[in-house]
Amino acid sequence: MTSTLHLRTELGLRSQHMVICGDDGLAHRLAVELDAVCGEAVTVVLRSRRDEYGAEIAALHREPHSPIELLVSAHPDEQTLRAAGVQRAAALALTYRDDQVNMTAALMARGRLNPGVPLSGAAPLRRDRVSP
Repeated sequence: MTSTLHLRTELGLRSQHMVICGDDGLAHRLAVELDAVCGEAVTVVLRSRRDEYGAEIAALHREPHSPIELLVSAHPDEQTLRAAGVQRAAALALTYRDDQVNMTAALMARGRLNPGVPLSGAAPLRRDRVSP
């Protein structure tokens, strides 16, 4: 199920905005930086407003002049990505801790919605990839 908080702009109609899918510290930091430093319009897709970073990102949205919009969805499926406006987004950041979720969303975004959208993601550090 997908839900939205109070919207300043119709999400699916935004263009040349940034979309962040994730509710971790990196998603929070990206939203803060894109808003404060770059003044970019940002749509953040959260799994929940209740966890630590989801609550912090939701607080950013509540600021009166914030360009940050929120979409709450358990998974970044095609319907959710369309609602976030990925088909017209300038960039997509995928920061979920689950690589499979990030890869599925990236393939869907690039394959069906916006083939040229630049992708950014968190590359987890795994013990089997670290040299002793």
